This record gives sequence, structure tokens and C-alpha cells, in this order.
Amino acid sequence: MDTAKDFQYLEIVIRHCQSAYKISCTNAAFEKAKKLNYIDQKGCFSITGRDLALLMEHDPHIYQNAQDKINRRLASNDPQTNHQPY
Repeated sequence: MDTAKDFQYLEIVIRHCQSAYKISCTNAAFEKAKKLNYIDQKGCFSITGRDLALLMEHDPHIYQNAQDKINRRLASNDPQTNHQPY
């Protein structure tokens, strides 16, 4: 396991949570990443967290396009993105 690379991925996932969920505090973004199962309770990456970091690192255009699409749906109140039970 490459500790430096894992730390870089941790930073990337935290940056995603800060951006996607409008969180300014690093600790709050870390806790959000844990709630979303990007990071496990021990502070280690889950497969999902590692995949997210790899996508952001190696395919930033694909990541940004997906994020933009989600943001547009949320802005238009598209019921498909509001996963709330009735």
C-alpha cells in the first residue's frame, strides 16, 4: 500500500465532498465521506472511495460532466434526483 498515494486519494475525496455538498470545513467533509462510505470507520478507503479518487484523478472530464449533470438536475428540482420516499 502506498501511503503517499492513499493520502492523495483522501485529499481528492475530501475535495469532492467539499465541492459536491458545499462543505467548507475539512473535518465535516471527511465525516460526509464516511457517511457516504467513501471512507470506512477506520479511516481507510472503501472500493467506492478509491474508484471516485481514481476517476477524479485520471478522467476529470468524465467526472466533471457527471457532476454538472447532477447539479443541473438538482437545480431544476428533477424528481429523479430527489430520492425521497413519498
